[in-house]
Amino acid sequence: YYAFDSVLNFNWINCDRFYNDPRLKTTVQVTLTGKQVKEYGAVVYIVLPDINGTVSMYQTDVNNLNLLQLGNDFKLPIGMKANFIALAKVDSEYYFAKKVGSLINNNHAATMTLEKKNMAEIISEIDNL
Repeated sequence: YYAFDSVLNFNWINCDRFYNDPRLKTTVQVTLTGKQVKEYGAVVYIVLPDINGTVSMYQTDVNNLNLLQLGNDFKLPIGMKANFIALAKVDSEYYFAKKVGSLINNNHAATMTLEKKNMAEIISEIDNL
């Protein structure tokens, strides 16, 4: 579980945020590589710069904990700009990955490689979004 009380630049959004959006919507999933994560050991945040919002992705497959998804009821509009941030903690060490400048496409699937970083490096990366 991760919470960032000092990240105040984004608004949190829920699955109903895009219900009335006329654009086609799609699922989003991210596969983490570089380190095998454990249950509740990873989260991916999608930062949506056009609406200054962010949403969390979660581990939804107990057989593949490196796969994260929005869930069944949450879909994003196709063509929306998105930045992805992955955080993981494995055996008391922190891991981080970032993918900036993506456009959501149909059945969006991304791969991100986790790299070991300390907390100061991670906070700096997030502050520079």
